[in-house]
Amino acid sequence: MRQADIRPRGSKSAGCRSRLSKPDKRNARVHSAKQVARIADSILAFGFNVPVLVDEKGGILAGHGRVLAARRLGLEDVPTITLDHLDEAGRRAFVIADNRLGELASWDDARLGVELEELKTLDLDFALRATGFEMNEIDLRIEAAHAAPQKEGRAARRAAERAARGAGGRHVDARAA
Repeated sequence: MRQADIRPRGSKSAGCRSRLSKPDKRNARVHSAKQVARIADSILAFGFNVPVLVDEKGGILAGHGRVLAARRLGLEDVPTITLDHLDEAGRRAFVIADNRLGELASWDDARLGVELEELKTLDLDFALRATGFEMNEIDLRIEAAHAAPQKEGRAARRAAERAARGAGGRHVDARAA
């Protein structure tokens, strides 16, 4: 398996020494050892692609988990972007918003399953687990993607049959039309 070049590159923002980055003591987001290991796997597979957001004093606003993963990998520098336009209240609210807003998204299970299945068939130079999913989760998502069109087809037939019954009160087989 090939490892990506995990050194910060291609960034116009200054690198920040991960040991010197100051975690926000108020950050309510908790990172388990398992999650940090998955972040580290992703960095090894794809590189350090998402900069850590820091304030003008080097305090971490977003990217606590990435800094923990960088430490785990022995990295001394990580790409950073300094946010110097926020006041104290804005920084504190941003930390919460950054953590919460991602939680509000959901997956399109069918699309995810198709994408994972296609990736699984490719000759990858990284472990598919670098996506953040365990292999049993990947297999379940793929199975769900195959089941979704069948469910959608049955639901569409039932809806067509209900619509046909609504027209004149008699049942018309939508498949025969």
